[in-house]
Amino acid sequence: MKRKIKVFSAIASLCLAVALMAFGVYAATTVTYTINGTVNYTATDVLAKVETTVEYVAGSKKGYDAEPETGLAEVKKLSYTASGVTVDAWQNYDSSNVATGEDTKSNSVAVNFNNSSVWKITIKVSTPQTQQGLTIKSTTTGGEDDTNNYILVASDDNTTAVTPAGVATVLTYYVYLVDPTLAISNQSFTIKLDLTRAA
Repeated sequence: MKRKIKVFSAIASLCLAVALMAFGVYAATTVTYTINGTVNYTATDVLAKVETTVEYVAGSKKGYDAEPETGLAEVKKLSYTASGVTVDAWQNYDSSNVATGEDTKSNSVAVNFNNSSVWKITIKVSTPQTQQGLTIKSTTTGGEDDTNNYILVASDDNTTAVTPAGVATVLTYYVYLVDPTLAISNQSFTIKLDLTRAA
């Protein structure tokens, strides 16, 4: 009788262990990421045209292959080809009718880490003015470090502050997931562009 109790006890323990493991696997596969992004434009006394696209690296799954310590550098070095899939392309922001005063616009950024762990935001700025260029001041908030499990970083080529007349400046930002096993809940980031006449 004692032997039967031990056998049943062992079977029950095994069933419980399998159930807990299955639940753990289920929980690990249902990690969710809630993150909202915004790009704000403010043009003051300037004619400006802005084109913004958001795309992800094709084939980049949850958790890219770079080590966390070198992840930032690896993301900055990413190059995009035709395999990058554009998932959001906004209508052109065009302040051609507002040469004086302040004109503003805001757009949301569709970043979904369930589809890809690395996203690229490209902002192309130009002016139709033929005599004078414009100055671009770019600031970001949110995603400064990995505290919230994602990072927003400007590409190394975001050094041009002045766009001459007739020449477009391209600003590039990357948003990437730090740890795919950790959820992100109600986080947000903002990219703000202030456009003014060049001195």
